[in-house]
Amino acid sequence: DRPLRKPADVARFVGRKIDVRMRRPDESGRRHFTGMLRGMEAGVATLDVEGRAVALELEGMERARLVPDL
Repeated sequence: DRPLRKPADVARFVGRKIDVRMRRPDESGRRHFTGMLRGMEAGVATLDVEGRAVALELEGMERARLVPDL
């Protein structure tokens, strides 16, 4: 449940599951994403969400948190 605030925070947790809420919805109207963090490059985080890659800009994130391992 650790908040991710800086690009370095996000880059450090590649391979972990995160929960992201965006300020604005994407083309499909979706604002909430939960998935495996696959990478971080040039201010864009790539998540594997429901079997597809989703690129999310860090500047557009309202909040991002690690999902605790249970």
